[in-house]
Amino acid sequence: MARNNGVFNLRPTVSRITEVDPTRRRIHVEGEVHPGELAERGYARSGKEWVLDLRRPSAERAARGKPPGDGRDDVDPFVLEFRALRRMGYAFAEGGEWSPGELYRKFADLGLLSGDF
Repeated sequence: MARNNGVFNLRPTVSRITEVDPTRRRIHVEGEVHPGELAERGYARSGKEWVLDLRRPSAERAARGKPPGDGRDDVDPFVLEFRALRRMGYAFAEGGEWSPGELYRKFADLGLLSGDF
């Protein structure tokens, strides 16, 4: 949280990740964001946060009648979204069962955030 002339500015932060069911996860974002920036990406406003509902690749493939595979269309939508949020300068919170910061580091360590695969 930065302070400028007596006004608090909350950096946009991936605050938590929740699992709705085995096929769906949600990314929760808090802080000062441009509403259109996240709405264009599919996020919905829920109280003080923005929430994106994502289906796991195997669920998406099954919904399209395809068997599980390991092709480029199987890249976890979480990885794709983390790449986009990183490019936009968002922070990733630490702590909790589904720590966004921990997942971010794991994706980076695996080379998944570079997009070069």
